[in-house]
Amino acid sequence: MTNTQMLVMAYNSSFDEEMCEEDYDKIEVLSSQIEEPEEFLLTPVSQLDTEELEQRVQKEKGRKRIVRVIVIVSLILLLFSVVLVALSLYMSKDIDKSVRNSNEMLRRHNDRMSQGTQLREQHTLPATVNVTLQH
Repeated sequence: MTNTQMLVMAYNSSFDEEMCEEDYDKIEVLSSQIEEPEEFLLTPVSQLDTEELEQRVQKEKGRKRIVRVIVIVSLILLLFSVVLVALSLYMSKDIDKSVRNSNEMLRRHNDRMSQGTQLREQHTLPATVNVTLQH
């Protein structure tokens, strides 16, 4: 079997049906990669030798394993996100209640502090008192 490679290119094909010479300069290459042709060309199994067939079977098993892992991880992430949303919705009443209590406590504390400041201002000496010390 010969060792040939193919250049696979993906390009932007959003141009009109009729292209002129100037349009070829506008083609935007999105990606390119070099692939072995036997990876995407179908050959009958009867034409493959046992070693090549086993290699393809192993590649396919590896691909299936990777797909399974990706599916499992994505399902776990989806499940966790659903559980977190449900938990936050379930706890929303308790969170609102604790925020209200905290706001009430802060309001009472601020009221007491402002009352204490007003009382101190009423009972303090005028600022113009001179004090002299004698030795």
